[in-house]
Amino acid sequence: MLGPRTGKYSKDGRANAIPGHSITLAALGTFILWFGRFGFNPGSTLSGLDEKIGYIAINTNTAAAMG
Repeated sequence: MLGPRTGKYSKDGRANAIPGHSITLAALGTFILWFGRFGFNPGSTLSGLDEKIGYIAINTNTAAAMG
């Protein structure tokens, strides 16, 4: 149970390279999280009738873009 994972090292003891990840799935996950924040931040902060909801949405978008 203890020790390196199966396949981490080759027969001569050198570490095997970890294959790259999918840039498409990383971008999709980023946009899903970004879109989800719009339902949470402006949607749950105010009742939807306040004029500040636009400011909160713009602030959420700007923060995500800068992040």
